[in-house]
Amino acid sequence: MAQLKSPLSTTEGNLIRDILRPLFDIQILDLDLRSGLLLITYNGNMDLMMVEEKLMQLGLPIQSYAFPNRTPLHPGGTDTGGLA
Repeated sequence: MAQLKSPLSTTEGNLIRDILRPLFDIQILDLDLRSGLLLITYNGNMDLMMVEEKLMQLGLPIQSYAFPNRTPLHPGGTDTGGLA
């Protein structure tokens, strides 16, 4: 579960779905526009990093995670904590 900015507009929600839907090993389970929570399933760390990169390209970087215990990539693309 990842926290994005909140609230998200309908347009931003559609962009997130459009950019993540084609990624083979990523499945969006829920996207709450009001709270900015994104719930996804993924197969590995590289998939998660790809999601982070795609969201940064949209200008919607992940702010924090509820799970996994990971520090999100910074807007510059540097991982400051990796997986715990």
